[in-house]
Amino acid sequence: GNDPYVSYFVALPLRVPRRRYGVMMEALLRANFKSAAVYFDFDFDEGIVQCRSRTMNPGAILEGEDLGDLFEITVELSRRFLPAFKQVIDDEATPEEAVDAVLAQLAIDAAGGAENVRSHDEADSDGVLEMGAVDLARLFRTLQIETEGADEDEPDGD
Repeated sequence: GNDPYVSYFVALPLRVPRRRYGVMMEALLRANFKSAAVYFDFDFDEGIVQCRSRTMNPGAILEGEDLGDLFEITVELSRRFLPAFKQVIDDEATPEEAVDAVLAQLAIDAAGGAENVRSHDEADSDGVLEMGAVDLARLFRTLQIETEGADEDEPDGD
């Protein structure tokens, strides 16, 4: 239908060299497969990665707080994944290692380790808003992370 969606896009401050396109695509696919909250896009012409999110219910009446939450989730996940993607570009980590490290930290933060995370009203040194523990817990619930039986699902390599 004609129901409008609200979308946010965050361009990550990195440029992927052509020789690293393959491993970056693997990292983005791994992140996308595990996340229901955001989606990472890749511009093959420019080598630019962006994070996008949008409302899940077209035409829903959203309050300002809901839109703010969606914006914060988009910015926070961009901030969380940026160092991992840089590690992949610099060949300091495999795509699997880099993405799994971000997801593991999100799980720790959501499970209670987030008491050290500052409130919405505080900004980190880069001026990016940090999310509070309650928001991280809500965010983590939106991530589809399989923690049990992951080794059983590994391909044989045949």
